[in-house]
Amino acid sequence: MPILYKMKCITAPHTSASGKYYALTQHTGTWRTREVARLIQANCSLKESDVLGVFSKLVCTMKLLLQDSQRVQLDGFGTFKNSLQQELHSSQSKNTTNYASTLQIKQRQKKNSRTAGLYFARAVHVGVIDADGLAKIMQANCTIKATDIKAVLTELGETIATQLQNSIRVKLDGLGSFKIGIRGIGSKTIDEYSVAKNVRDLHTNFQPETKKDATGLRQRAMLGGMKVRNENIEEKEATKAKSAPSTTGGINSKVLTFIFLKQPITVQ
Repeated sequence: MPILYKMKCITAPHTSASGKYYALTQHTGTWRTREVARLIQANCSLKESDVLGVFSKLVCTMKLLLQDSQRVQLDGFGTFKNSLQQELHSSQSKNTTNYASTLQIKQRQKKNSRTAGLYFARAVHVGVIDADGLAKIMQANCTIKATDIKAVLTELGETIATQLQNSIRVKLDGLGSFKIGIRGIGSKTIDEYSVAKNVRDLHTNFQPETKKDATGLRQRAMLGGMKVRNENIEEKEATKAKSAPSTTGGINSKVLTFIFLKQPITVQ
């Protein structure tokens, strides 16, 4: 089924896109965790409750791995990894918080940039866990065999791809929502817009699930309670910095996020 879209005129001022028309994907519905589980159950020997159990273990296992500075690679999905949002600092921060994930401070060397010479933190990843590795870890914490878990993960990727290409948004509890996005160039009028000329490619948009914390702020569910550490600082410096208040802003764990590296989707 072709991807559905609607035209929208960009009205935001002071942008190159202002006044131009762009195609936005149109979604005809949302499939949630239980509906996806029923589809997968129809194509395997597991019960629906077992498939839902695999989903639950998947979310818990991914959360632990991401908080352990691992990248998680799922066949048919792409790669999940941690990233950091931060403010600009003109000097290297010596502050660190309680941690689970590791960060590294690097100076921006790019010339002719407003951020040249400033220090930024980036998440350090110590390894990559693929679907086979996930299945083995998950098997140790449940009664389902690793082969069955791998089969569910494979079916999950195929099922989500099929629904996305049917203009359906897919929402998995504890993880987030997947939907198709269109990347292209705008046209001056709707009549001038052409899929062949204006659409460059399709991609998968992933929106992590968020939950409100005790203060009322929204936090990404996958990274709830996660902290960061600075691997540039020696243990002595880290201990000292942890006990002292920050004077340079440091890194706020509330803005720790993670990136879904999309795999391109080809639609007939």
